[in-house]
Amino acid sequence: MAQYYQFSVFTLAGTAEDMTGGLLQPYAKDEIPWTSKLVRLPYRDKNKNMAGNFYCFRRRLPVVEEYMDQVWSSILFRRGWILQEWLLSKRLLWYTPHGLFFECQQELPRSYDQSQLTFTRANSDLQAYLRLKASFHFSNVDILSFWYPVLEVYSGQHLTKPELDRILAVAGLAKEVGSILANPGRLPSLENNTQNEVYVAGLWLRDIHHGLLWEEQHTTKSWSSKVEEAPSWSWASLITLVRWPERSKGTKNKFNVTGLCFERKTRHDIPDHLVFDGCRLRPYIAMTERPTFDPTNMFSCLHIRGKLHTVHVRGYLETDENLKNAALSTSYSPVPKSCNWRAIWSAFQSDIIAGWASLEQLSPHPTACSDFGIAVYALHVSTRYLTHGLWIKTSVPVLNVLFVEEVEVGSNSFRRLGVGRISDPQLIQEFEGAEEHNFHLV
Repeated sequence: MAQYYQFSVFTLAGTAEDMTGGLLQPYAKDEIPWTSKLVRLPYRDKNKNMAGNFYCFRRRLPVVEEYMDQVWSSILFRRGWILQEWLLSKRLLWYTPHGLFFECQQELPRSYDQSQLTFTRANSDLQAYLRLKASFHFSNVDILSFWYPVLEVYSGQHLTKPELDRILAVAGLAKEVGSILANPGRLPSLENNTQNEVYVAGLWLRDIHHGLLWEEQHTTKSWSSKVEEAPSWSWASLITLVRWPERSKGTKNKFNVTGLCFERKTRHDIPDHLVFDGCRLRPYIAMTERPTFDPTNMFSCLHIRGKLHTVHVRGYLETDENLKNAALSTSYSPVPKSCNWRAIWSAFQSDIIAGWASLEQLSPHPTACSDFGIAVYALHVSTRYLTHGLWIKTSVPVLNVLFVEEVEVGSNSFRRLGVGRISDPQLIQEFEGAEEHNFHLV
């Protein structure tokens, strides 16, 4: 379906809430786009000779405000499927109650009278949308810097059937991003390399260490419902707004994905496919067919070799000072004004806050001791480095961790509870001394 939009000459879209009368509707009396009479003025050429006339009128709204009001803020843009269709369409004609807007991938939107939107007059949210549109092209060698912001926008949009469409409504984008990742220069010799890309429940295996670090947006309400078909570690598993952290130069990945299963099973002791070279697959059993690239993949089980270590979760970081200290000590930006971060402690050092945890799926523990906290497993995902000093610079490690719990005792199968960071040197040393284990995330 996505190909209809991608290869169309242009796409027609109506933004009115009631489209029963079709795209072409007369202006309402209180919605005409001008607030003055039409004025005819003489036109002079560069030699100051009379060369006809031109006409002008006073707009009801500046063009950027009209675009925001009639297109960007319309009910159409709140629907999950529309984001993919908007990004894939090379040219769009927006039919609004106030008139036409023309939009393409190479220029900013124009209105019916050829007035063009001014980027600097748009608010920061609209600017972010327009940057998304401009960055979606095959020559973007950093296409993953496009992928995550798209998911952040998409995660807050409405789907009538999220249990079916949460992944499917961005499958067309995933297909294009996969082809760009496999062949950023569009070289004929690499046309079939998309089959080497592995897409797992809305994330890319080649970038799984960053992809797993999503968290619930600080400004949104807690998640309302789950998508049971999606694995707990995928952003698609919760109906909520999500965000990803800023990347940090020099970050080192700290676990290996050793295998994958693409179907949900009672047990996942043995992977269907083994992972080699970081993000390529071969069947575990020689007779099994190699999987093809699937942008609609809804479930995957990650077989991991890495370090799991027990930490303790205590109360919420409620004061501005606590939030600021937690953010600055763990190289988190921007500092949140309010959020559901909780304090992390070492089991052997109960007087120092070691980091923070955003635990959107931690079940209440009414019998937990407030002094001791709740014991959870933390998977060491990656290590980033916080730099201090102006003239003499020093770097200190900060751990990116995924908090998990065992699905059933002894199953070796874990589900996500949340994400966080650890900066305390004592707890970091505990992680360094921990042994690696083989387990799987579902």
